[in-house]
Amino acid sequence: MGKIKFAIACISPDLKPAEVRDDQDFENLKWFISRRLAIRIYVVNKHLCTLLATYRRLMEQFGHLFARHEPQKTIDVITLTETCLDSIDEALAFMNKSELNLLQDEWRLTIDSLNETLASFVKFDNWTPPRSPDPADTARRSMGEDPREDEPTPESLLGQPHLHPAMSHCRISVIAAVKLSRLFVAQLLKISQDTENFQMVPDLSTRELEKFRTMTSTIATSMKNVVSNLSEEPDEARDGIWKQ
Repeated sequence: MGKIKFAIACISPDLKPAEVRDDQDFENLKWFISRRLAIRIYVVNKHLCTLLATYRRLMEQFGHLFARHEPQKTIDVITLTETCLDSIDEALAFMNKSELNLLQDEWRLTIDSLNETLASFVKFDNWTPPRSPDPADTARRSMGEDPREDEPTPESLLGQPHLHPAMSHCRISVIAAVKLSRLFVAQLLKISQDTENFQMVPDLSTRELEKFRTMTSTIATSMKNVVSNLSEEPDEARDGIWKQ
């Protein structure tokens, strides 16, 4: 296993994508691919070492008949074996993917991230600040009266503004920006799947491939930061924006 790690380090050195400009003719040995494959091989290596170490320990403690005397240990070994096989299958599936397939995977992750961002903002948009207790209501309760008798009905609240106008415009803009970003990435993914009319240039370097990847991931990160900054305001600032 040590030799495997050493070999991986040799074919996938610790470089920055922007520095790898001249591997366009390396095909499957491009750093863009080998780095990602290395991560999966490391995972396989970890699971395999855990499986072998566990099996050796059980053999030393219980001998070849440990399955008969320790059935739970057998289940543990089977679970570790399945985990190891799953990681191997994932690595093999990765080896069969093209550069375009890898970019498409990244675009799908970007769409998922934008969906989560949109859901997070909608949840924030529907949030209503808790109502502060009215001193008059407190006094009426102390006198045995029911303060709910004078509360407005749901019908009387219809039509009342919930958001400050500036916040309302901001809300519309943010939702539109996230949806347009998602539409752009979704269309990019759809076009790339039309193999009859779309073909990817095969001689792109790692630096160029990384630009394709970061182009969409940066959009998702930016949208997430915008929503995060809007929805994580201090209570004092939030109370000034949101209106009862």
